[in-house]
Amino acid sequence: MARDYLYTTMNDVYFWYKLMPVVVKDNYTDPYTLLEAMRYKTLDRWSFIQTYDEYTAMFSGSFVGHGIRMGLDPSNKVRIVQITIILLCM
Repeated sequence: MARDYLYTTMNDVYFWYKLMPVVVKDNYTDPYTLLEAMRYKTLDRWSFIQTYDEYTAMFSGSFVGHGIRMGLDPSNKVRIVQITIILLCM
């Protein structure tokens, strides 16, 4: 279930996992509301969930930009861990 996967992922790899609110995942019926409850809103302005249609739409259309995701390596240095191409769907 997407909600359970999100909960596990947030607790495992989310940049601010030590600062996010404690939630009971079973109190949420979908990943959208769960993410809003778990997000560390003080600093996190970027986390979001796409629908499947939004995700697949990223692979068609015209290039309009890019995004990056950063994380810490084992020596606590910030590294770019993902680069995303953002597309405008036609």
